[in-house]
Amino acid sequence: MVQAGSMGVPFVAVRGLLGSDILKNRGDLRVVENPFQENESVVVAEPIRPDVAAFHATLADRFGNSLIPLGMRDDLMMARAGRWVVVTAEAISDRKIRPEEGGAHTFLPAVDVDQVALAPFGAHPGDCGLGYSHDAAHIQEYLRAAKEEASFKDYLDRYVYGLRNHGEYLALVGLNARVKGRETS
Repeated sequence: MVQAGSMGVPFVAVRGLLGSDILKNRGDLRVVENPFQENESVVVAEPIRPDVAAFHATLADRFGNSLIPLGMRDDLMMARAGRWVVVTAEAISDRKIRPEEGGAHTFLPAVDVDQVALAPFGAHPGDCGLGYSHDAAHIQEYLRAAKEEASFKDYLDRYVYGLRNHGEYLALVGLNARVKGRETS
């Protein structure tokens, strides 16, 4: 589990799975004796340590301090579990961002970030709460494409693999004019 990965421990105890079919299908879960309570079993899960943890921020500074929109309460835990942490941001500030500026954001401190990259409209087709909402038509296109392997491959070739940089993506989806001169490559 991500919690174990973020703490650097070999496992974490998980309540509520004893007696369920989940244990039959998950190789990352084990039943062990509770070392603190005799005759009690507990489920433990191995750590998840992703090679890369990526986040999109509304604002970051050049040091890596980042303001990430709320929505996933485990962002900080996921960042600490990742071996390499990348933050893309709508804007990068020249001044140092402080935790108290967070407001409706999760503050991700620079100590947990390895790389920052400017990516205006980087949450597309989702939203980032900065003047653009989700692109419902594009999301529907994605959902249709994802139903079949061949159509999904075509989608990925068009919107991901066939592009050289973020600027080409913005041009393809019609957002490049809204960037207003910001660097996007």
